[in-house]
Amino acid sequence: MAKLTIDPGTGTVDESSVAPGVPGYRTAGGKSGYDPIDINREAAQMEGTLYRNLFTGRLRTKNKVFIAVMLIAAVGCVAPLVLSMGEAAYQGGFTSTLLCSGPLGVVGGFFMYNALVSIQWIRQSKDE
Repeated sequence: MAKLTIDPGTGTVDESSVAPGVPGYRTAGGKSGYDPIDINREAAQMEGTLYRNLFTGRLRTKNKVFIAVMLIAAVGCVAPLVLSMGEAAYQGGFTSTLLCSGPLGVVGGFFMYNALVSIQWIRQSKDE
């Protein structure tokens, strides 16, 4: 990403220094920021950043509310897999269980990993 240049007279960001979808692009160059296409691009950029950080294990926070939300999301995503595995053990059908609940369980595992690493990160910062 290019270096941001701010016009000292108006306080706006130079339009050529910010790519579409990057936060700050909607209001760069004196724009109103209400363009629905730019709003959707910025939302997609932030959503992609969230997914990338979730699946690479870099979703970190020190906010305990966000950690609790990640743990709840992890339990909510893994619970259908665990419950359906118990049912599949008695009735068979592991293939359908894994195809239906498996991807959701994987996402839950990533949420759990990131939440636990964030908790460890908080503990390490308190020790220092």
